[in-house]
Amino acid sequence: MCARGETAVIIKNLTRRRNRLRRNKITAFSCHTVRLSLRISCQLAHCYAKCRSLMTYLLQQNIFFSPRQR
Repeated sequence: MCARGETAVIIKNLTRRRNRLRRNKITAFSCHTVRLSLRISCQLAHCYAKCRSLMTYLLQQNIFFSPRQR
């Protein structure tokens, strides 16, 4: 599930270390962007897998029914 537990632990650690993050705002921003990009890429991967399985299923059905249609 895209290592959501690890990201939750990272978020907790970041919220605990707010004073340090005020010094290093760039690192906090990079962590946030990495988390968002991971989430988006995981969603895209799941969607792509579903679409791919659906397309392969439809192709198999078309190949299976093509002799009867002709």
